[in-house]
Amino acid sequence: MPKLPKIDRNKFNSVIKIPCRSEPRLDAERNGHLVVPGEVVTAQEIVTICDDEEVHWNHVPIDEMCFIYLGEEYGWVMNRNPVTNAIIMEPVYDEDKKSSNAQTRFALRNFFGTKRYEYGTTMVILFNGFFIWQEIDYPTKFPYVMVNMVFSIVYVFELSCKMYAFGNYFWFSSWNVFDFTVTGVTIISDFAEYFVDKDTAKTMRTLAPVIRLLRLLRLTNMFAGLRSLASAFISSLGALGWIMVFVVIWFFICGCLTTILVGRKEFFPDSATSNPADAKVLRADFDTVPHSMYALFEVMSMEGWVGVVRPISRTQPGLVFFFFLFIFVAAFFLMNLVTAVVVDRTVQAQEEGENAASACDNDDKEVQIFELIAQFKKANDNEDIISRKALSELLEDEEVHEQLHAFEWHAQTVEDVCSMIDKDNTGSVSLHQLQAEISAASRPVDMMKLIRMQAEMTNRLERQEQLLMKLAK
Repeated sequence: MPKLPKIDRNKFNSVIKIPCRSEPRLDAERNGHLVVPGEVVTAQEIVTICDDEEVHWNHVPIDEMCFIYLGEEYGWVMNRNPVTNAIIMEPVYDEDKKSSNAQTRFALRNFFGTKRYEYGTTMVILFNGFFIWQEIDYPTKFPYVMVNMVFSIVYVFELSCKMYAFGNYFWFSSWNVFDFTVTGVTIISDFAEYFVDKDTAKTMRTLAPVIRLLRLLRLTNMFAGLRSLASAFISSLGALGWIMVFVVIWFFICGCLTTILVGRKEFFPDSATSNPADAKVLRADFDTVPHSMYALFEVMSMEGWVGVVRPISRTQPGLVFFFFLFIFVAAFFLMNLVTAVVVDRTVQAQEEGENAASACDNDDKEVQIFELIAQFKKANDNEDIISRKALSELLEDEEVHEQLHAFEWHAQTVEDVCSMIDKDNTGSVSLHQLQAEISAASRPVDMMKLIRMQAEMTNRLERQEQLLMKLAK
């Protein structure tokens, strides 16, 4: 692994109990370690996953969920809840940093990552949207110049604090760049009269509040459903871009053909229809390639189908078959292909959301398993090896039954797992291994795990058969 740059914010404190993972993936196996609140840990690596590829950072990304490597003793943990996007690994201020502004910038960074900030920003944006609506419908109801100026000051103050807190890292956030662009455009419109004419400045001031409505897109940070839809839309853009390239090529080819066959009088004379006026109108619609492409778009939407095809349906049947082919490819194939891509990405985003929710549920179960094993270990004088008889006695406790029921297990199931662990019938098992087996049982069984289980069962049967053969002799 290449040497990574020094991590900027390397000390963290867990907000909740977080199970550690063996790899930086949501579906990775938990390694049995737990980071508890109040425990300060140090990051060795910071990684995000993009298209199944690891992206290494020298700081915690502002908007994205990332995985933090805490060394071999722990493993990997998430910095945010993948469902609610709430921070679960808070950076801890490094007392060794003695710069005068370091503590203030650190406090601001933490504040901008909290739900309080998200809720406050959302309320400001909603109020701004309300006044923009009132300005459009009731232009004289409020002093909108002053209202817009107040919101501009609030947004500029917010951006200034963020730029001060994050420094150059401010530009690594797509939301920060988006907010900076929208706010910058609206601020420029407020002072447009100083560098453009009055009519243009008035138009810019009229449109600027509407542009500010784009900040309503920040609501996607608040709701998991909106976040999934936004993710599906963004992931669809790549495929949709190539589909649009094919659409433009198809429209250009058909536009060139119809410009010649319909837009030229020598190919489409007045006698081509029963009414010469219809022929002139059609030639005007298809006189150039861009005009032909626009007319074909109307035909594809079925809006201009009657006006174009009906006048030539009786006298130019060949062109009618051409329009049938065009409609089939453009409307039935290409547009449905767009729908298929969007639906596929939406389903994929929903599956990712379900996987994230399942990972959170498994993390909660992992914490319960960890606490149960810790309770067994404490009763066993903090020893990892425990006799199966002593474990059976512990399993008879009513409180233990309730803990097992919390992650859908029973005492008999635990004893069955112990019999699998105790392959040599020593009468003792490792609590650490028991924890690993219980954790593995809460995850879906993949093919490799099934093969290993079958191979292990086959080996045990072979050993038992060998023992029986020795006894028979």
